[in-house]
Amino acid sequence: VAVVIASMAGGDDDETAASISVETDDESSVSTVEPEPTAGDDSRDVPTADVPAATPAPAAFTDCDAFVSIDAAPDGDGSFERPFVDFDDGVDVLEPGKMLCVLPGRYIDPFVITDAGTEEKPITIRGFNGTSVLSIKILARDVVVEDFEVTGLTRKEGPGILLAGERITVRNNLVHEMAGVGIACQRALAGKSPRCVDSEISGNRIWDIDGYGIFVWGDGNRVHDNQIWKIYAGIHEDADAIRFFGSNHDFRYNYIHDIFEDDATPGRTPKSDCFQTYDTEGKHPPLENIVIAQNVCSTDRHGVILNRLHGAPAQNIVIENNVFHSDGVAAVLLFGDETGPEVQYRGLQIGNNLFTGDVAFDGIQASFGTDVDIVNNLFMGQFDQFTVEAAADVAESNNLIVTEDDFVDVTNPDFRERYRLAPGSVAIDAAADEFAPAVDLMDVARPVDGSGDGNAVADVGPYEYVPASP
Repeated sequence: VAVVIASMAGGDDDETAASISVETDDESSVSTVEPEPTAGDDSRDVPTADVPAATPAPAAFTDCDAFVSIDAAPDGDGSFERPFVDFDDGVDVLEPGKMLCVLPGRYIDPFVITDAGTEEKPITIRGFNGTSVLSIKILARDVVVEDFEVTGLTRKEGPGILLAGERITVRNNLVHEMAGVGIACQRALAGKSPRCVDSEISGNRIWDIDGYGIFVWGDGNRVHDNQIWKIYAGIHEDADAIRFFGSNHDFRYNYIHDIFEDDATPGRTPKSDCFQTYDTEGKHPPLENIVIAQNVCSTDRHGVILNRLHGAPAQNIVIENNVFHSDGVAAVLLFGDETGPEVQYRGLQIGNNLFTGDVAFDGIQASFGTDVDIVNNLFMGQFDQFTVEAAADVAESNNLIVTEDDFVDVTNPDFRERYRLAPGSVAIDAAADEFAPAVDLMDVARPVDGSGDGNAVADVGPYEYVPASP
């Protein structure tokens, strides 16, 4: 049985399931409580059966095959009128292709899912505005969890949402105000569950986390379109938006912002990075075939850090079409360790990114690596474009220094919008096409004839300029 868990996150709602009011598409309010008969109402004279007819569920619930409510009676049968009070009972009655709806309320007991599903027919579990949980643990295959509010965990209670299995999808959740890890894709702490493989973390909003926003350890996972902010080190030693290990991961379309080292508890010295991986003792799995693309990262620390990689070299890593705003440190740090092997990473392509910041910084700093191509990048601010240190074999070409005049609106508070190219920018039609990605940060197809000379050539940096129609 594949499991899909869903709920629309929102504020607490203490109404019982039998009396919940639901906003429908036509903005009318539908109540599930039968009204009392009024004077002149002929219904009080109509004989009733021993078992009254079921009250039809509102339109918002028509896809649901069973219901769970924190306020339900203990003898519920899973219907809309008599939902299960226990989450496990709701999951147990579902068959492939069916849906369980979790109704509003604050669920303190962790949701734990151990039933494996099938790839073809997942079971859906959906909730609605006001469904809030302490944590969700998925120890199975083929599970989808979506639209929960997850909040309130302490460090010792584990991740807010744990993916430990194959083909798990966690999407559209609000994860906030907790310690440890917001969403973790890894083997369960006891070590008896499968690794996190071929899974997806997408569309989540993660903020106010003491520790890490997302943690990934496994193979073939996708981390797409998440917004992460206010990650800090309080009781936790470090603070990263996304920390990852393993192979064949794809990190794309994530918006990471407002992560500051100064938010840490006094005495803590975290590296508040957007993306970080490391191997200090050769204990982590090989790091290879990683894509970090079409992300926007604003932090006062590193955008991407590959730190002290011992054991097998990290290899085949693509960093392209990103915006990195860093202050005072290298936006991309390929950092080796002199006690490790001479080559600690190889086969990296760093292309069509924008590196910018308000304080002096290195755009890219590299050491102890080989076969590193740095192509079609834009650099703006007070910095050195590259710092190449011990035993680093780096080839760079077609990188440009730009100013604020090359962009439409560098004051836009949304970092995703502020660095679109302005007409006449030196970056337009200036890329080395053989290295340019097929699309830009916003999925605009490359190349476009931005200069109007009849030749379509890709632009340098993460955005492709598209002229206004005449």
